[in-house]
Amino acid sequence: MMRILNGNFGLTAKFNLLSILLVLLTAVAITAYEVERERSSRLDALLEHGRETTKLIADFSEYALFAEDQESLQGILASVSDDETTYLGLLRADGTVLAEKWQVSDRHLFPEEQLALSGAVQHSQISEDGKYIQFFAPVLSKQASELDALSLIH
Repeated sequence: MMRILNGNFGLTAKFNLLSILLVLLTAVAITAYEVERERSSRLDALLEHGRETTKLIADFSEYALFAEDQESLQGILASVSDDETTYLGLLRADGTVLAEKWQVSDRHLFPEEQLALSGAVQHSQISEDGKYIQFFAPVLSKQASELDALSLIH
């Protein structure tokens, strides 16, 4: 017992200490890797969920946006309710809000200058603090192929 307190470690004690440290270091490295992998996996799942939700809202709101029917737009926004969504907004092409739904009290998540509409491209944007992700999806008109034949008949 006195040899350990005096700092006179034997070769066996040094080897045991080195082995314990290597095992601990390996355990910490594996844990850090798994935590990062899980965080990355959850972020990917959140991004995919956001893209799917955004696309569905864009697809279902085409006619309501065209007519600017507030009742239909609010119904579309009310149909989306999950824990990950904090804000839903339907915007005109110029970026003005046509309809919106807040699910949190903090209404200053993204400053107006961060609102980056990019035409006909679906994209996402992460806030500077990394807490929020904005998803954008254009609402594009779809021409029904069965109507093409009708346009040829006059």
